[in-house]
Amino acid sequence: MLPKILKQFNILLKKGFVEPGPRGEIVSRIILAIVAYKLKTGTDKSVQKFLEELYHKDSMPNLDGFSDKFINGTVSFTHFSAIEYVPEKEDLEWFYTRKCAFIMKRNHPGADICIPVKLATDTDKYSLIIVQIKNIDTTSIKSDKNYPGSAKSMLDCSYVFQKSDLKDHDEPCLCLYWQLGYHYRYMESPSTVSTRRSELSSNLCWATFGLKHYKIDNIEDVLIDILTSHISPFDIEWQVDNEEEGDIYYEDEIRIMNPRKYKKEIE
Repeated sequence: MLPKILKQFNILLKKGFVEPGPRGEIVSRIILAIVAYKLKTGTDKSVQKFLEELYHKDSMPNLDGFSDKFINGTVSFTHFSAIEYVPEKEDLEWFYTRKCAFIMKRNHPGADICIPVKLATDTDKYSLIIVQIKNIDTTSIKSDKNYPGSAKSMLDCSYVFQKSDLKDHDEPCLCLYWQLGYHYRYMESPSTVSTRRSELSSNLCWATFGLKHYKIDNIEDVLIDILTSHISPFDIEWQVDNEEEGDIYYEDEIRIMNPRKYKKEIE
């Protein structure tokens, strides 16, 4: 049913009933929701399992040497909540126990989505999976002018949570950078100029470019369409077969109404 639901959702995007603005964020939430559903129906909810359900095997980050208490920690979210404030350390437990991943407010520096993680062996300590979403229509990984900083130093807690006590968060974090609009398939562990803060950081940063990395093979075409979705009078969604239900507009008539806008398209 999921492909059918998403196709209907995309029709609503194209007809303007759903705001299509942050398309990359919409697609990323769909991908993460699929992972959350798989974890919900399974018994293993570890970060390791989360990554295995998210990425194809050959797109997995190298976990060698990364914190065992983080890898074996647990992820427990069933929904997203948009917040208008910068969370504090104590909020991580609140979000985790309520099975909630949180969406940072629009244009928040560094991060778009954060998923709380309960660390293994430490029953009262929590950390984060921090996700940055980009949707640049490009064939180059350098189209993001801030990369690789946007995939590493700008995903550090000291940058993302600079207005709360989480800026001093000293537990390991997993920092994921997704460039969804990339036309091909590429991945790497981003490197930046070393600073004292980055030398002390125990974070694992992983950057993926394109949609081929995620376990979404049965809905990939729909998600690609959503990423580029916009309201257009030429789309099939606006065609009317019955004149009694509404006016029928043909492409030539639309071009005549606004010739300057469609001049390049005609050429």
